[in-house]
Amino acid sequence: MIVFQHQNPSSQEEVLYYLEFLQKEIYTYFSSIHENEFFSHRNGEWSPAETLMHITITTNLMGFTWKIPSFVLNFFYGKASKRKTFKQWKDSFFKQNGNFDDEGILSPIPLKNVKKLEKQKKKILKKFNQACINLFHDLEKMDPAKYFQLKIPFFHEYGPLSIQESLFLHIFHLTHHHNRVKEKYTVILPNE
Repeated sequence: MIVFQHQNPSSQEEVLYYLEFLQKEIYTYFSSIHENEFFSHRNGEWSPAETLMHITITTNLMGFTWKIPSFVLNFFYGKASKRKTFKQWKDSFFKQNGNFDDEGILSPIPLKNVKKLEKQKKKILKKFNQACINLFHDLEKMDPAKYFQLKIPFFHEYGPLSIQESLFLHIFHLTHHHNRVKEKYTVILPNE
């Protein structure tokens, strides 16, 4: 289970470090789940495969919102002025104790009767990795003014937020789904 320590990242470099750490943790854990478990549903919830597809979609969408021209975003949402810190967002986000609505437009398509489990698992893991790499690359080359001042409409529950704050929430979102799957699925290695 991923637990945040006392760090309070703020800069692009610090947030990028957290995102890279999470990407490795998520990839390693989901890779270790046996194919039969990877595509199985427990208690009617998303399978690990569907969960990984969901966080891949949200990671891709995060990067997509950065490609909207700044003048368009500034026209509709203005510039970010007051921002909450990582710790303030963490306290707010996890106050819900994991009671999130995992349904809606960003829900993955339910996977049923999947064939060639190992091949499909590798494909889903590869898409997740690529989404993360694209996001990291875009964050590394982003102008710091854009990172702190540009508002994007990413988490509809909170309204338009700075890219920095949206990334904080994305970190918590990834952590939430990783921890939720880890609570329900043990790492089952195939019989050799």
